Amino acid sequence: MNRLPPALCLAAGIALGACSLVPGWLGGGRSISRISIDADPEANQNSAVAIDLVMLTDPEAAAAIMKLSARDWFQRRQQFTRDYPDGLRIVSWEMAPGQALRDASVDSPGGMTDAIVFAGYRDEGDHRLRLGDGSKVKLMLGEKDVRLMP
Repeated sequence: MNRLPPALCLAAGIALGACSLVPGWLGGGRSISRISIDADPEANQNSAVAIDLVMLTDPEAAAAIMKLSARDWFQRRQQFTRDYPDGLRIVSWEMAPGQALRDASVDSPGGMTDAIVFAGYRDEGDHRLRLGDGSKVKLMLGEKDVRLMP
């Protein structure tokens, strides 16, 4: 039976431990594995809310998209997918007031550098969240805006 030298085992363990942000061990970067969304019964003036989770791997796309309000994003989404076909991945939901989505699986791209949530509210406002480093995301669709939950 062949055994690996202890130094090689130690080096492999350190290398794997450094990959804590990666399911992108194929591409590195951050990741999102699960998302939960709760919609307040009075969300969006008692109307459905369109949600887009935009996961970015292209810094140029990220810089352009970070400046958009949700309304602008939903109007220009198709053009962004044409301009950056390999630079972003979008996952979409539509939530009715009072509806909940629990621990939905998310397939984030390897090499993801940023993630943004856009919520399509009727009221004026950015309705945009830049997500942090957590792999599990919890959102609350409030009466007038979306917020990140701990």
